[in-house]
Amino acid sequence: LSGSADSAALARFRREAELLARLSHPGIARIIEIDADEQGRPFLVMEFVDGRDLASHVVGWSRAQRLELLARIADAVEHAHARGVVHRDLKPANILVDAEGHPRVLDFGIGHVMGEGQTLTETGMLLGTPAYMSPEQAAGTARVDARSDVYALG
Repeated sequence: LSGSADSAALARFRREAELLARLSHPGIARIIEIDADEQGRPFLVMEFVDGRDLASHVVGWSRAQRLELLARIADAVEHAHARGVVHRDLKPANILVDAEGHPRVLDFGIGHVMGEGQTLTETGMLLGTPAYMSPEQAAGTARVDARSDVYALG
């Protein structure tokens, strides 16, 4: 994390590490270590995923092949949901597919724990990628839950 990161970025970073620590699924990039350097800047070490982003990987694939891969991605997302974690920024760039065709969901940086009263975003603050946001997430008017991730998968 950059030394110039503000407190909100630092809080999101810590939250991502906490969220990832809850998850253990072959379709989710796992966290290996959380620590800080000599200057106190936090970092996390995640498994290296040697792959391409989802959109690049499926070029030329049939509908059936894409749907089979989507089902595997949805299984990984369901694992997160079963542990109370909503990703909130699912998009092709946050899903890498390795050479063997195994997808990995990355970047839980704006993730949210379902049922917790506190969120990392301020009222009216829009975090995420608008093209993949559910209407309720984009509007900022309702508590975002697993349905927002399902919308993004669509």
